[in-house]
Amino acid sequence: MPKLRKRDGSGRVRPRSRVHKRRVLGLMAGTSGDGIDAACVEIEGLGADMQVRFLWHHAVPFSVSLRRRLLAVMAPAATRTETLARLHADLGEAFGRAADEAIAAARPAERPALIGLAGQTVCHLPSSRVSL
Repeated sequence: MPKLRKRDGSGRVRPRSRVHKRRVLGLMAGTSGDGIDAACVEIEGLGADMQVRFLWHHAVPFSVSLRRRLLAVMAPAATRTETLARLHADLGEAFGRAADEAIAAARPAERPALIGLAGQTVCHLPSSRVSL
C-alpha cells in the first residue's frame, strides 16, 4: 500500500506523519423528531490501528414548528413531494445552525476539522430493512 502524502506550504508533496489525528463532528436526528445530536470524536491512526476517543456531545432541540412538520410527514403519513422538499431545505438550515452552535461551544483545541451528517430518518421499516 503506498504511503499517504500531503502538500506542504511550498506546494511540494511530502510523506504524511504516521501519527495522524483528526477531529470529526457527527450530526444526526432520528424518528423521535426531538432535535439534532452532535458528537465530536478524535480519531488517531490509520486502518486497523485507528483509535477513536469521544470528546463532547451537544444536543439542539428542533423548534416546535419544525418538529410538528417533521412528525407530520413520517410514515404512515401520505405526503406531497413539495412538502418534503421544503422540509428538506429547512432541515438543512437546522443542521447547519446546530453545527455552528456545537462548534462555537467547543474549546478551540477540540473543534472539528470535518463534519459528517447522517441526516434525518422519516421512515424506518426494520422488517423490510428500509429507511428513508
